[in-house]
Amino acid sequence: KAYNALTAEQKALVTNNQTLTKAETTYDDVEAVYTKINAIRTVEYTDSSKEDIDRAREAYNSLSDEEKALVSADTLKTLTQAETQYTELENGNNTSTTWTIGLSVVGGVILLSAVVLLVIYGKKEGKAEA
Repeated sequence: KAYNALTAEQKALVTNNQTLTKAETTYDDVEAVYTKINAIRTVEYTDSSKEDIDRAREAYNSLSDEEKALVSADTLKTLTQAETQYTELENGNNTSTTWTIGLSVVGGVILLSAVVLLVIYGKKEGKAEA
């Protein structure tokens, strides 16, 4: 911004304009990666969630090694965790099992009843099966 505010004569005196331009480009590229990774909120087994994750990965992969070094470990961890969560959903590994065990006494006999509820998350339609 400061460079753009200079007059043409002043700009002619700037000898490191390429350095400035490269720094601005690096900043913009890294900022775009942060924006895409931070856009990943809740990971769901939906096309939208997959697209958000893929866009963030593609943006990160497009960075140079120098630029990748500017992405914090926590931010990169957010991306890799989202990828892992989506893969688990895709492979059907996100299941929840609830066991309810009841004891009752009928005519002096102890009856044991077990009700099992298996919920499978991750259907593309966003529905759970019971």
